[in-house]
Amino acid sequence: PRLSFHEHRLSTWHGWLEAPVRWPRAEGAPFAKGTLLVQIDARRAFLRRQMQTQSAVAAFLGWMLALALIGWAMFRIGVQRRLGQILKATQAIASGDLAARSGVFGQDEVGQLGRAVDAMAARLQRQRRRLAEAGHALAAMREGVIIASPRGRIRWVNPALVRILGMRSAEIIGRSLQRIRLQQGTMGDRLVRAKKGLEEETGLIGAQGVIVPVRLSIAPIRVEGKLHGFVIVVEDRRERAALENKLMEAQKMEAVGTLVGGIAHDFNNMLAGVSGNLFLLKRRLAEADRELVDRIESLIRRSAEMIKQLLAFVRRDSGGQMNPMDLVPFLKEAMRTTRVIVPETVAMEIELPSEPVRVFADPTQLQQMLMNLIANARDALESTPDPKIRVRLRVCSAEEAFGAPRPEYEAQRWACLEVEDNGPGIPEEARTRIFDPFFTTKPVGKGTGLGLAMVYGAMRRHGGEVLVGESELGGACFRLLFPITDKPVREDTVDRIRTQELQGTGAAVLVADDEPGVRTVLGKILAEMGYRPALCATGREAWQRFRDEPESWAAAVLDVVMPEMSGPEAAREMRRVREDFPIIFITGYDPQQTLDEWKRAPNLRVLFKPVDVHALLQALHEMSAHR
Repeated sequence: PRLSFHEHRLSTWHGWLEAPVRWPRAEGAPFAKGTLLVQIDARRAFLRRQMQTQSAVAAFLGWMLALALIGWAMFRIGVQRRLGQILKATQAIASGDLAARSGVFGQDEVGQLGRAVDAMAARLQRQRRRLAEAGHALAAMREGVIIASPRGRIRWVNPALVRILGMRSAEIIGRSLQRIRLQQGTMGDRLVRAKKGLEEETGLIGAQGVIVPVRLSIAPIRVEGKLHGFVIVVEDRRERAALENKLMEAQKMEAVGTLVGGIAHDFNNMLAGVSGNLFLLKRRLAEADRELVDRIESLIRRSAEMIKQLLAFVRRDSGGQMNPMDLVPFLKEAMRTTRVIVPETVAMEIELPSEPVRVFADPTQLQQMLMNLIANARDALESTPDPKIRVRLRVCSAEEAFGAPRPEYEAQRWACLEVEDNGPGIPEEARTRIFDPFFTTKPVGKGTGLGLAMVYGAMRRHGGEVLVGESELGGACFRLLFPITDKPVREDTVDRIRTQELQGTGAAVLVADDEPGVRTVLGKILAEMGYRPALCATGREAWQRFRDEPESWAAAVLDVVMPEMSGPEAAREMRRVREDFPIIFITGYDPQQTLDEWKRAPNLRVLFKPVDVHALLQALHEMSAHR
């Protein structure tokens, strides 16, 4: 029979295995049922199964521990190390190193944190750079700047404010604005009115009690609507006030120049009338009586020279002619003129060599330079007992003149003109700027600061130099250095021909001058000397008379400044008709430099009022001879 299990149930009981079984008895008969008992040794199998279970658990725990170690290592490398970099960068940023960066990247939270820290550091670095630039800009400002707390405690000042107050920054920072005094009240008082801003011109009282004119600008500093302090700008107005005074002085000089130019024109016309009438008088006197007239003529020439120097001083006449000249006779004459600007209480000495000292120079500019230097010396002696000015001329070598060899100059011998005084002298720190335009050591209102700048420029045009140093007398010494020339001195006066030889032959001459006295005396002189003068009051009248009969006139004597048509304008019209027509200009001064274009014109002369009659007659004589 075949054994089959219908159901089974396994159980352990003392090492026995009990299983219900059934089997068929015969074909068609019901199954027989029973129990199959099998005795087994289950203890060994149980122990083996227990060991297998324990091994599996141990292996599982080992794998879990390994995975935990791997996870911890990955966390240590991937998270903790990156957090450490972020922490290190954060600490560096907190200590002020805004260039520090974490260098942590990634898409996880740690990477995002690293990028955020680096971006924050970059923004802070840019803001610090902007603040530094703003700080440098504030420190470099010429205006003083104060940053104060809302209660008026000074937090920061720039160097300009330190200079204006005359104090150290350590003495200012931390103090109250109430300690900074103004002419009226204190700077702290202004904060009450400065909630919306304030501008005011006032006087700031410095450390030594000096009142400095300033312009205050106070503005509140607000952040998100809250007051965080004040910024105060203090503009030093001393330089501006000095420039305004210098501008006023320059305008006064311009006004004086205009006034002097007009006076010189009228005065020269009067001198011309006197000089012409003296010439006529002198011809009627006996030889023995002419000495008095000669003295009057000498005084007229000196007066005319003084007018010319005055015009040069106020810059109405630039001079500009560089010619060889002897400084010895020039200085003798120049000192007579400059002596009038020095009080009689000031002793003046002049030391001149016995031999001629020839240089290339413009006498007008030289006179002006000498006047400026002597005026400066005079001003420096106001509070000096026994004041003294010395003018000395000597010849020296280049090494003696400059104190050292100067290879850039070819001249080996130099004329050294020194102007010295026994005043307080010039401080060493001021000597480097003494020739700068508008720089002056005099009090406000006492000088323009242009005199020495003019001397410096004029000496450069003369090919020399001006030096400043200490005088043997104890004060300042200004040294003008001119290269010596061997060229002969050109005589200023023309080679005079005797009056009898200048007699005219009846030639017709146009005379145009708007001053009746000058016009009349010129007409009388020319008529007496054998000419046929035609007198005109304006340039237009002279041009019209010339136009009517252009070939009948031998020459024209024209004043430069006249109404309706000036002398140069009339001469230009005349020369369009007759290209070589002889013309003589006479002028007291030429304010517009209208004669510059005529300097090289042929058959033309320029004579200055008061006109030298002999020069006028000789010019007419020479032009008539070439006709």
